[in-house]
Amino acid sequence: QTVRVTSLCRLAAHDRALLGCSDGSVRLWAVESGEPTLVAINHGSGPVLVAASPTGDRTASVGADQKLRVYDGTTGEPLAAAFTLEGEPHALAFTTEGSRLVVAVRPRGAEVDCLQSFRLDSELGRPRRIKLSIDQSQPVTIRGLGFAAGERMAIFGDATDGASIAGVWPANALPVSLRPVRPGADLVRAP
Repeated sequence: QTVRVTSLCRLAAHDRALLGCSDGSVRLWAVESGEPTLVAINHGSGPVLVAASPTGDRTASVGADQKLRVYDGTTGEPLAAAFTLEGEPHALAFTTEGSRLVVAVRPRGAEVDCLQSFRLDSELGRPRRIKLSIDQSQPVTIRGLGFAAGERMAIFGDATDGASIAGVWPANALPVSLRPVRPGADLVRAP
């Protein structure tokens, strides 16, 4: 059976790449040699999302089993018990300082994804839900999110009618407001 890479991130400080795969596995590869160094957690079947903290000391994965896991970026050892999300995960990212992990999740029965923010300490505590305000009449799926210097958060996604949505704003600005983006238009920026 062919195994596809469904997401990847680079742990630059460790010269490794973390791959989420279509068979539900998480794999760590040495970038220079191209050799696998670890086949870690298995999320069952289905695609896996992966993310790494900016320093590479922590990594995270979430798959079709809806279990969010955080690992040591060097050894692959779990740093906390797995947390079961209440819905289908679509995107995953660490904040720039690496103290929080944000997951885009489609709650059961909902038409719009929500963001859940986890503070990373010894255990994954209950997530803080981030309210999204989306100027779109169609159901929206978040496809990617990320953080930049100054704790600015960016999100992009799409609606069932084919429209794209995007936004960039300070990560502490709530609620988050996303607007449709026309092809060739500048990214919508929040104040």
